[in-house]
Amino acid sequence: MPGNLQLSKDSTYSGAQAYKNSKLCNILMTYYMAEKLKSTELTINAVDPGQVPTTHLSRNSSKLQRGFQICCLHNVLRRCTKFTRTARHAARQVADIAISDRYAGRNGKYFVDGVDDRSSVESYDRDIQKEVWTMSCKLVGVDYSQDEDFDDISLSSVHERQQLI
Repeated sequence: MPGNLQLSKDSTYSGAQAYKNSKLCNILMTYYMAEKLKSTELTINAVDPGQVPTTHLSRNSSKLQRGFQICCLHNVLRRCTKFTRTARHAARQVADIAISDRYAGRNGKYFVDGVDDRSSVESYDRDIQKEVWTMSCKLVGVDYSQDEDFDDISLSSVHERQQLI
């Protein structure tokens, strides 16, 4: 993934790989930000909500592929696998981890079915985490040269910034 994260090299783009890269980047950023936030009262975690067939990830697939996915995923897999979720169930799981007291203070974790789990080996690579952080800062126009912890961030300062938006 590093070096071609955005799949910009000739003939390397694939929707499936772009999706995988985006999910890996979510986890890489979670771990990197958790380290930066460790001296604050803020926490950041990643959640794998499971397979949610109704998210329209197949919107760029051919009609034949979409038909197959609709037939199989919606009618068969949703009943047969513990990984397939409804959008409502997935949203409830994410919200629970975000606001439930039983997850309070947990920082830099990866949750599957509400349980702290291990993510891919690649997601723990600090060099890749920093590469994704730096690239993200450049893409959104944030000065990343100040690579220090976010000691001055508090919940009240976050709420103040949200009110300005």
